[in-house]
Order: sequence, then C-alpha cells, then structure tokens
Amino acid sequence: MALGIQTESGGGNFTPTVKINSKQGRVWRVDRTQGADGWETKEVDITNDFQFVPDLENIEIGWMLFKAGQAPDLRMVKLGQVMADRPTPDHKQGVRLLVKLGKTCGGDLREIAATAKSILGPIDKLHDEFTAGVKANPGKAPLVRMTGMKKVDLKTAHGTNTNFEPVFEIVRWLDKPPELTGGQPANEPKQEPVAQARTTTQAAPEPAPAGDGNDF
Repeated sequence: MALGIQTESGGGNFTPTVKINSKQGRVWRVDRTQGADGWETKEVDITNDFQFVPDLENIEIGWMLFKAGQAPDLRMVKLGQVMADRPTPDHKQGVRLLVKLGKTCGGDLREIAATAKSILGPIDKLHDEFTAGVKANPGKAPLVRMTGMKKVDLKTAHGTNTNFEPVFEIVRWLDKPPELTGGQPANEPKQEPVAQARTTTQAAPEPAPAGDGNDF
C-alpha cells in the first residue's frame, strides 16, 4: 500500500471539489456560486467524460471528518510526512488530491477529498502507477480518465453492501499544467456558512467519446 493507509474492507477546507459517490457510482463537479439568497451549490454530473491531470506528486493523506451542517475538518500532511494522532473517533483516514479537469468536464482546478475505501483503493493503485512511470517522464504528469465504475459487493454482519469503484487509466503523460504548483489550489474561494448553502443537481449529460488529452 503505497499511500500507507488501509484500503481493504475489514486542516483545511479547499474548494471547488469533485465528488466521487461510491454508493451511486457517479462523479459530480460541485460548483458554488453566490446568489441573491446566499451561497448555492450545484452538482453537475461528469461521470461519462471524467478525465483529469492529478498532482500525485503532492498528494496528501490524513484524518477527515465530514458532518452535515458544518465545514469539513481535514488534518492533512503531504505523503511521506508523519500523520497526526486521530483527532476523534469520528475522523477517518483519507486522501486529498488536486486535479485539473479536462475541458469537457469543467477545465478548472478541483480537489478530490475521500475516505471511502472503494475510492482510496483506486487512488492508491493510480499512485503506484504514477511512481512507476514518473522516472521515464520527468517534469510530466499523467492524463487520467475514468473508464468505468466497477460494482463491488461487500458482505457484512448486517447483510451485503454494494459500492462502486472508479476504474482509472493513464492515457498518456503531459507537461504538467502550470496550475498544479506545489499541491495548492490557485484560488481559494471565500468562506461561507455551510448552513446557508442550497443544493441543486444538474442532470447527467449524454455519454461522450473518451478523450485522448487534446482538450487540455
């Protein structure tokens, strides 16, 4: 396990984000805008053409707490540094990764922050592939696309839970986008009270042909 966290079954607040929903098997681009009635959140389904360039060189691991009605509590360190002690029993091990989306699914900088094992496992595998390939591609970053969602049934004491794991593929290596500098978002949006946010959802787009990286 290259990331040093358990992926088998058994901070800071950075936005905008991409949300990978392992229960529904969907990927959402979470857009935030300030309207007349306060901050609003719109979730745009980008499952069908989700591709991105990740800043795996600066991936972070740590403790995360996502709780309704309050800002996420993320206690992160860069991979290779020592994680702090677990703040509370409710905090879970997780990963935070900065990515630049392809133009067809937004084209801007986003952040993936996840604690679900069905997401951590594929990211861990992707990091292994990055580590194996980066020496032959100095100064470059991989273009990654999600080729599908794999259904995984997990048997528990209370029955069977069904999750979906994203399947990532490195398409090719590109010059690292200038926005991916030091693992930090280029722009931090204004902070707003979480309780004021309203959420709307945009319907899923029609499937698009898999990209080859020309939209970066």
